[in-house]
Amino acid sequence: MQKKILSGLALGAMVLGLGYGLISTSVANAIENENLNENSNMNENVNVPPKAYTECLVAAIKVRDASILEAWNTFSGAMVTAYTARPLALEDAWYTATSSKDRVAAVKAAWKSFKDARKTARKTFNRTRYAAWETFKTSRKACPSIPRWSNAYDGGGHGVDSEPTHMDR
Repeated sequence: MQKKILSGLALGAMVLGLGYGLISTSVANAIENENLNENSNMNENVNVPPKAYTECLVAAIKVRDASILEAWNTFSGAMVTAYTARPLALEDAWYTATSSKDRVAAVKAAWKSFKDARKTARKTFNRTRYAAWETFKTSRKACPSIPRWSNAYDGGGHGVDSEPTHMDR
């Protein structure tokens, strides 16, 4: 019976000792984190890029996006024209054809004209968009550099505002 009591007391002491060790480790970690937070306030500007870089990059972004918007407006105008012309051409094919052979040829021509217009509009849009991204990359490289030790440094152009990888060219 005494052995059970002594082993229970020994086990209890070990648990209390382990618990005290965990508590003291947690307190030490909390104090260390607090000290790190106080020291990190001294380097708040490390994450902020220089103003000259920011202004240069924002200007490059505005030029890029204006170019893409203009390309989109041109594309959408071309598509409106294609979708407006297609039903008129199909209607003309059905009403003015004198034979089935002429009607089939006119319907095929209407669809070919629509597909060609759509293809040309898409290619023009993609080329313009690609050119806008290339101009942006060149403009971005011309901006003042960010020191590599700064957390604002993004690896030389592979950051948040980089070209999407899925872009079709």
